[in-house]
Order: sequence, then structure tokens, then C-alpha cells
Amino acid sequence: MRARTVIVGGGVVGISIALHAARRSDPLKEPVMLLESKTIGEGSDALSGAVLSQYFASRDAGGMARDSLRYYRGIEERTARSLGYLASGALTLPSGSTEADRVRLRETVEMLRTLGVEIDIVEAARIRELFPGIQIEDGAIGAWEPSAGCLDPNRALTAMTTLARNRGAIIREGTGVDRLIVEEGRVVGVETSDGRIDCDDVVIASGSGTRKLLAPLGVELPIEFVRAEYSYMASTVEQPDEVALESSMVTAGPEASGATGWYPGGFVRPADADGDHADSFEQESQALRIAHPVLTDPDKGFYIRCDPLNSRVTVGRRGEASFRTVDDPDTFDPSVSREFLAWARGVVEERLPKYEDVHEIGAETRLFTRMPDGEPLLGSVTSLPGLHVACALSTKGFTLAPSVGEGMAQMVLGEPNSAFDAELYSPMRYL
Repeated sequence: MRARTVIVGGGVVGISIALHAARRSDPLKEPVMLLESKTIGEGSDALSGAVLSQYFASRDAGGMARDSLRYYRGIEERTARSLGYLASGALTLPSGSTEADRVRLRETVEMLRTLGVEIDIVEAARIRELFPGIQIEDGAIGAWEPSAGCLDPNRALTAMTTLARNRGAIIREGTGVDRLIVEEGRVVGVETSDGRIDCDDVVIASGSGTRKLLAPLGVELPIEFVRAEYSYMASTVEQPDEVALESSMVTAGPEASGATGWYPGGFVRPADADGDHADSFEQESQALRIAHPVLTDPDKGFYIRCDPLNSRVTVGRRGEASFRTVDDPDTFDPSVSREFLAWARGVVEERLPKYEDVHEIGAETRLFTRMPDGEPLLGSVTSLPGLHVACALSTKGFTLAPSVGEGMAQMVLGEPNSAFDAELYSPMRYL
């Protein structure tokens, strides 16, 4: 069997690469094939918070997040397929309480605005409107992204896989890659559980499996494996019986819905010229309701997002220094520690006291990869022509996947890379 391009790994990054590569390829003459050892969505990406924030201190990452958010938001218009996109808005607080911390946040916002990111500085009064009861100082500020939000990871993976197949990509689940085949100093194919597949280029996007595939070729990359724990709390907002859970583009945030205040169970829409609500209750009930936008709090080290599709809120760590490294990704302990659950409840209640009486309804652990310098591995291994790597995006896989897919497809197919700084993220910085 032969393919033009083989992509190893069926997480959101691999699926995005397959989608963008297939869009540029003739499915008959130069087929794109994605191989996943399990099933699409079975890995850690299915547990992701899938927050789509553009708040990055790096210009390149900020631009990638901007383009990725635009791509996700445009999918419904182009394809009418649901990603479970919730346009809740997202607020990022400073990393500390000093004036220097506030200056850094303002400088980051100004930099992102030069990139065309929709983001503004909001002060304490506005923050309290967005998060009733939040505990902040009167001089507090935050970075507010009205168009940001989050995805339902399972819906997004399903929709993007379907789009990739519609573009002609071959998606083979239950097909593990045992080794890469090298002939005359070049990667020329993969050996799978179903036999050999020849190709011109291989892209390794398998996350925790990347290091194991590369090591036999003498490509030693210091990929770290890290476990992240998530706590789920019961939603403080009840959805109406009529709510359309199958609706795709869910606009629940203040600017997204045109809101001017709070409804007991979400945002309220503005009044029209006659003093009545612009939309009837029946129309309003077709939108999912949320208690508040996404909140990222670097100072206390957590983020919280509403997940109305599952009637819960998700709490996760913010700041990779607090994550635990894992020696063997195949045998890591997936249990959630009591220490994490106690910590998560403590920081959330301290910032948002409304959660004091809200009980946990579950917890999960996700394994992800990262590099010592905090930057992902995106690009070609020039010492072995035909070999490319896309991994170590840490917790930002969904946030950046469309840009990663675009840039990697361009790179593999010999086009100029317009999606990200190929030199900054090149795996050759470690080789």
C-alpha cells in the first residue's frame, strides 16, 4: 500500500494536519493517510478543556491562536457541522497582584491588539459584572476576549475527522505503527499492525508515542510526559427543558449574545425599542446558559470553564510548573489525587465563593507532552528527509491545532509556511 503522506496519531493535531493536507492533495494521485492505534477521540484530547483563548505573551503563539479561533468559528458557516463551540468569552487575570504584573498584562494586550486579536483591558466593575461575587481588589484589571470560549472536544474531533474524510483523507483506526522504515538515509514508510505502507513523508503527531518511534532512528528528543488533573463540579445553572443541546454555534457570552445583564441561569438579552426582550423566552431557551465566561487565574494557578453540554464546570491547573512528570506514559497512574481535589476547591472558592456549596461530580487525568523550553515541536527532522514531527503542544492542542495543521501541511507539501515560525518550533533546535 502507498500514500503520499502518512500521519501517525489521531488526536486533534493529527486530524488537523490530515484535514489541511488532504485539502491540498489529490486523493487518487497523492492520498493522505492518518493512522490511529485506538479510535479517534479515545486519547487524552477527548478529556481536554478545549479552551480557545488568544492570550499569549508570544506574538507567534498569539497569531496562531487568533487564526485557530477564526477557523473554528468559521466551520459552522462553511460546513454546518457542530464543534460544540461555546462563545462564552474569556477573562485572564494578571499573574500577580503587583503593579509590574498589571503592566505586563497591559503590554500583552496591546501586543495582541496589533495582531488583530479582539481583546481589551477591563477593570474591577466590569469583572464583577461578568463574574458576580468574584473576590478581587477595587484596582483589579483583566484581559477580556469577548469572542473567545471553548469547544466540546468530542464533537470537535468527530466533526474534523468527518471533514478530513470528506476532503479525501484515509482515516484508519485500530492501526498502530510499529516502526518507521528508513532506506538510504530517508524515511520511506511505516510498518503497521496491518503491514507496510510506503510514502513520501511521515508526520509523527502521536503525543506520548512520539519518543518511542523516534528513538530507534537515533532521533533523541527530550520530550517530557506530564499528567494533568481535572475536577468537575456541578453546574450552578439549570438548562431549560427545551434547550437545543444539538445546536452547534452556541452564543452564550455577553457580547456574543448582545447581553446587557444577568438572567437567573445565564445572560439576559437586551430590550428592543418597545421595552420587550429582543428575543422571546422560547427563542432564548434554545441557547445554552452559562454561569460565567471562562476564567484564567495565573496568580492562583487555575482556570474554570462552564460546560453546559455536560451540566458541569471544569477546573484545571494553570501553570505547567505545578504538573507532575511521568516516566512511562504506558503505565502512568490515571487516578486523581485528594490533594488536587482539595486544592482545586480551595482556589475556586477563594476567587468565586459561589462555588462553596457546589459539590464535585467527577474528576479525570489527562497525559500530555511538553518540551523543556515550553515550545512545541513543529517541523522537519532535516537529518532524516521525509520525517516531520508535530507534538509537545502541552495543554494548548485544541487552542492551536488549526494553525499547526495548516503550517505542517504546507511544510510537508513543499509550500511556504505562513501559519507559524518554523525556525522557532523546529525539532532541530534539540538535534
